[in-house]
Amino acid sequence: MKTFLSITIGLVAGALAGSGTLFSASEPETKVTSSEGKDHVMGQPVVHFEIGAKDRAKAQAFYSKMFDWQFQEPPGMEYAMVGPAGEASIGGGIGNAPPGGAPYVTFYVQVSDINAYLKKAESMGGKTVLPLTPIPGVGECGMFADPDGVVIGLFKPNV
Repeated sequence: MKTFLSITIGLVAGALAGSGTLFSASEPETKVTSSEGKDHVMGQPVVHFEIGAKDRAKAQAFYSKMFDWQFQEPPGMEYAMVGPAGEASIGGGIGNAPPGGAPYVTFYVQVSDINAYLKKAESMGGKTVLPLTPIPGVGECGMFADPDGVVIGLFKPNV
């Protein structure tokens, strides 16, 4: 779990230390209108994705060629980041999966209170994987596993 924690802190710090555009400081609503004219609203926005690979460099080369993603590697980090491709997109990153761990894909949801959402997940059968973790000068993050074991990240930027 220690490696997973450093990857999580690194991605959030790296994202905001760079251009500052990978995470939004507000919580906009995303609306999709159905064919019946009803709005479907995402109350808390997805702000970042993460791929944990067995071999980060190999995965980076694959996704770069596959989708023409142009990665930036923050100094001192074994993590590659790609910025969003416009307003209808989010940025993300590729890091190494924890030693002995399986490769994974997850996303981060921006929330107003990490602890409140971790408690909410636990009250609904989820489990805290990474407790609230301050990221000095950036914000804070946490992670939980849903009842099926799917891990989701939470992020709150400093405002």
